[in-house]
Amino acid sequence: MSGTRVLLLLVLALGALATGAWWITRDSRPEPQPRSEPPATTREGPARPLPKTRPALGQQPGAVSPVDSWARVNERGLAALEREDYGEAIEAFEACLAGDPDEPVFARNLAEALVRQATRTHAGGDAAQRLAAIAMLERAAGLAPDREALSELLVRWKRSAAAEDGFYEQGTEHFDVAYDLDRNEVRAEIDQVCRLLEDAYIDCGEAFGFWPVESGRPRVRVVLYTREGFDRVTGVGPWAGGVYDGTIRVPVGDLTRELPAVVRVLRHELLHAFVEESGGHAVPAWLNEGLAQWMEESSSSARQAAVDRARATLSGAELFTLDELAGNLATWEDAAAIERAYAQALAFVAYAERQYGATVLFAMVTGCREGTSAEDSFRARIGIPLSAVLEDLASEL
Repeated sequence: MSGTRVLLLLVLALGALATGAWWITRDSRPEPQPRSEPPATTREGPARPLPKTRPALGQQPGAVSPVDSWARVNERGLAALEREDYGEAIEAFEACLAGDPDEPVFARNLAEALVRQATRTHAGGDAAQRLAAIAMLERAAGLAPDREALSELLVRWKRSAAAEDGFYEQGTEHFDVAYDLDRNEVRAEIDQVCRLLEDAYIDCGEAFGFWPVESGRPRVRVVLYTREGFDRVTGVGPWAGGVYDGTIRVPVGDLTRELPAVVRVLRHELLHAFVEESGGHAVPAWLNEGLAQWMEESSSSARQAAVDRARATLSGAELFTLDELAGNLATWEDAAAIERAYAQALAFVAYAERQYGATVLFAMVTGCREGTSAEDSFRARIGIPLSAVLEDLASEL
C-alpha cells in the first residue's frame, strides 16, 4: 500500500470466549487426572504501524490521496473499538477494506471487530443470535487465517450449538439457564438451581462491590449437559467438574443426588465470571483459582473445612512460588502437582483474608483491570510483598 501511514490496531482484551481462556473446575472425585492443553489464545499482540512512504509518482508532496482518506476512516474504526462500539467499528473497517481490498491491515482490523461483536452477541443472545455470531466469527476467521485460535473457537461454538439444539432456556434476573427439557431429573430441581445461582450472584456482587448485569452486561449463561454432551462440547476430559469460557458449562447426572456438588461448581465458575469482568485477563491464576475455591461454599464452616483440607494436602510439601502459580493451571500435566497447586491457591487466599481482610483480595483483582499487578496492589495497601505472606503461610503450615 502506498501513501500515508495507517495506524494499526492495538488489540484490547477480549472476552473469555474470544481469548480461549478457560477456567476449569476440577471434579471433586479422587485421583485428579492430567489436564489437557487449553485452546490457544486468540488475543493478538500490538501491531506495528506501517512506515510512511513517499508520495506516488506524479503526486504532489502534501496532496491528499485516497489512502489518506482510508487511513482516517481506519482511525475512526479504532476509536470505535476503544469505546466498544463494535457496530461502528465494523462499518468503518468494511469501508476501508472495500476501498483497498489488498491492505492486510484493514482485513485484520475488520476481523478483530467481528470477533468482538460475535463474542458479545454469542454471550448475550438467544439461539438465533448465537447462530448469527457463529457466521460472524466464520467470516473473521476467513479474514485472519493466521489466527488459528479463531478457527478453534469456531469449532467450539459449532459443537455447542449442535449439543444444545432444542434446549430450553429458563431466564432469571441474572441468568439464562439452558437444559434439556426432556431430562426429568434436571427439570425437577431446576428452580432450586436457579435460586441458588441468584444467591451466589449476590454473594459475588457483595464481595466485589460490582454487579455485571446491572452494569449493562448480558445475563450470565449457564448450560447443564449430560456428561457425554459436556465432554463433546468442551473436550476437556472426564476429570473436569465444570468450565467457564464466557458461558458456565456443567455436566450433571442425577441432579437431586448431585445438587450440593453441582452448586459448588456453579459458584466456582460464577466467581471466574466476576473476576473476568472486574479484573480482565491479567489476574494471576493463584488469585483467580484461590478465590473461586474460597467462594464455592456459602457457609463459613464449610469454607473453613475446605481450607483445612487444602492445608492438610500441603503438609510437609514445599510450596510453589507465586510466579509458578501465576499462569493457567490447566496447562500442567502432573496430577499431584495440580492438586497441590489448587490447594495452595486456596490456602494462600484464605490466609491472606484472615490476616489482611477480604477487601485487599478483591482490590488486587480490580487493580489488574487498571494495569496494576496483584503484587503492586497488595504492596501499596499493606506495605509488604506477597512473597513475605507466602513465607508466613509456609511457617504456619
